[in-house]
Amino acid sequence: MKTKLLLSLTMILLLFAQCKKKETTMPISDDSSDLVKVSFELPINEGKTDFNNILPGGNIAWGNTNNVEYLYLAVFDRYLYYDFELETSIYVGEMFEMQSDVQSPTDKLYFTGMIPRTVLYQLKRCTLYYFGNNGRGGSGTNVTNIYDKKYTNCVIGKTISFTKQTGDIDELGNYHIASIDIEYIQVIRDENNDIIEFRLEMGELENNMSIAMLDLTDETVLEGTAANLQSYTVKWTGHTYEEYIEYVPNGKFDVSGNPGDKSFIALLPAEDATLRCSKGSYVFENGIEKNHIYLERVGATVEESLPLIWE
Repeated sequence: MKTKLLLSLTMILLLFAQCKKKETTMPISDDSSDLVKVSFELPINEGKTDFNNILPGGNIAWGNTNNVEYLYLAVFDRYLYYDFELETSIYVGEMFEMQSDVQSPTDKLYFTGMIPRTVLYQLKRCTLYYFGNNGRGGSGTNVTNIYDKKYTNCVIGKTISFTKQTGDIDELGNYHIASIDIEYIQVIRDENNDIIEFRLEMGELENNMSIAMLDLTDETVLEGTAANLQSYTVKWTGHTYEEYIEYVPNGKFDVSGNPGDKSFIALLPAEDATLRCSKGSYVFENGIEKNHIYLERVGATVEESLPLIWE
């Protein structure tokens, strides 16, 4: 009996009527001296995605080769300017980096970052995004940063690619995408009533992808409609952050170098989903739902568990 198990995872700018300039810029804060600390604690249960109730002894562990994890606080209205050609106000959001050292096992992670005080103080809502072990992006990683056209150092989004996967359970963290809604922002002030820190209170980490356990012995390529979904993007659109899944017809995943019959592949949610390789095909009868793991049978260990059966 095929098993599908839930993963536990853990305005000012209405002013411009008369002006000779084509563009007037009003950053909320450009002064680095205006930066203040922002922090939060994230409770964890051994891993950022815990397999202990599914595949005992295996999990997507927090941490990477640098022993640092990164989350990105997506804030609204970092910059604001008026475009006289378009005759409209332009708002620019920004993703601020927060990081936590992961040196040893712990029951919680402490994330910190720096942010302009006026940006977060005025916020009514914001979201933290996680883009896996390679979340910082850069050359040679599966994460690409998206920058604003005007403010070229301002990160307004990120894209994480799924097209090259080794199938190694220890590398699943490279494809882990998740988000957390901020429920409350506590303002900490000093004796002079100046803001010195923002402390975030949040909901639970919500996983936005799924995992399939597959037999990929001697396989180098995965195809099928599930492989057509090749990347996931979060990007500022002018008024909010939107999520996109890139669809590529006849898409493929490069799975060369996989560990064989105990391979784990990260997948994006899809209503119509199949996978194919030289061994046959597998149809996800109810599609792929986020926050799930798909396998044939759960064993007492990873080694005793069985992958999906190719038809």
